[in-house]
Amino acid sequence: QTLLRSSIPEPIGQTLDAQRLGFLPAYHDDLVRAQPHRRVRKDPGDRPQQRLQLAFLDVVERQPRGERAAHAEALAAALQMLPAPRVAGGDRPQRSRGRHDYVILSAAAPADVAPRRILDDGPFNIGLHPKWAWCWPVNRRIIYNRASVDLNGNPWSDRYPVIKFTGATLDGKYATSKWEGDVPDGGWYPLQNPDGSWRDDAKYPFIMKAEGHALIFGAGRADGPLPEHYEPWESPVQNLLSGTENSPTFLKGASADSQRGGPDKYPIVCTTYRLVEHWQAGSMTRNLPWLVEMQPEMFVEISEELANDKGIKNGSRLIVESARGQVEAVAMVTKRFKPFQIDGKTVHQIGMPWHWGYAGLSTGDSGNKLTPHVGDANTMIPEYKAFLCNVRRA
Repeated sequence: QTLLRSSIPEPIGQTLDAQRLGFLPAYHDDLVRAQPHRRVRKDPGDRPQQRLQLAFLDVVERQPRGERAAHAEALAAALQMLPAPRVAGGDRPQRSRGRHDYVILSAAAPADVAPRRILDDGPFNIGLHPKWAWCWPVNRRIIYNRASVDLNGNPWSDRYPVIKFTGATLDGKYATSKWEGDVPDGGWYPLQNPDGSWRDDAKYPFIMKAEGHALIFGAGRADGPLPEHYEPWESPVQNLLSGTENSPTFLKGASADSQRGGPDKYPIVCTTYRLVEHWQAGSMTRNLPWLVEMQPEMFVEISEELANDKGIKNGSRLIVESARGQVEAVAMVTKRFKPFQIDGKTVHQIGMPWHWGYAGLSTGDSGNKLTPHVGDANTMIPEYKAFLCNVRRA
């Protein structure tokens, strides 16, 4: 607290009152007990750092919107002045890299530059945009991307390279490992040196397969081994690619057959998806005011063409119904959805998130009230991405 008082200018320092910092250790302990998977190191030097991070975050979020950047800048500067805790079991000081560091330091950026919003698409400009948002877990945008290069690490496509090996050579062999472009799917050397000799420390690109190669068929699959196209359990069209309409290996719930919708009553395709502002059913994120402010209620995306056919306006309330039930939501008329033309027939599609429920700061119908009780034969993942429904004004 003494360090904070000396490093943060008033009146900003007034917000870091002793009362708030005094209750923080107990608050931190409650957080650890509630979320044991986030338990911090036993090293006592790290816990005061995390307590201060939580305090900084709390202070910034309590300020008026127009003043948060100034507060965050001063607090971030103070954070950098704090003594770095030592790593448990070692002597090298290291600053804690908890998520609150990034929240505070990102908030201290210029007001017109949001974190992870840089449009630079270097070095190959093929649409990866590595500095826009973050692709879990290491910001790799294309998996198995080493399959895009030859045995020497040179791109198969000179026009659209995904990655390229640029390591140094010595006596006809690669001496250092360096890749440009996307984050390589495993940073090993290419399979061959420039002189044509094979390397013992390289791996084939399909690292999730024991043999390192792609597979034409999947041995041991319930619906294999050769791939086949099947229509979803509920489909508005006949299977144009196969004489078998649906997978004969569907995993079906007890009510699947009795609650199966047809295109005569439910002609519209519906898909469900996640929102970046919410998590799972929303029991955690729909209780956070700032996330509720960004996504306040359940909505349905609907194309301009379908909205015109149904007399639905943007922002009005509508009802989506399937053979399992119905939900009420706000209409979001958007250009993102367009009608399909399939076998000479116009097929409309709508989309909705499934994060809402009956409890929390923001409540609403769950999209899962509409989805069918069928699943993939291998993974048992429910078929929530394509089913039939109908739409009307509320």
